[in-house]
Amino acid sequence: PLDGGGGLFGAVIPRLSFPADYRLRFRFDNGATWERDDPYRFRPTVGDMDLHLFNEGAHYQLWRCLGAHARKHDGVEGVAFAVW
Repeated sequence: PLDGGGGLFGAVIPRLSFPADYRLRFRFDNGATWERDDPYRFRPTVGDMDLHLFNEGAHYQLWRCLGAHARKHDGVEGVAFAVW
C-alpha cells in the first residue's frame, strides 16, 4: 500500500514491454489471496480508423466500437467498454 493507506497501491515494473502479460495478486490481512488480470494492461480496443472516422464526423457504425462489448482480448475473456 502507498503510505500505509488502505485500498490504494502502486508499483514500478522496470523494462516491461507492452502489451504486458501479467496478473495482479492481492494478499489480505487474513492470509487470503485474490488474483485477477489488470484491466489496464490491455491495449485500447478502439482502433485508429474508428478514431479517424469519428473525428471526421463520418463514423456511421459507432455502436460497433463504443459501449460495452463482450470479447476475448489478448486471450482473456471479459468486457471492453469505451465511451467518448
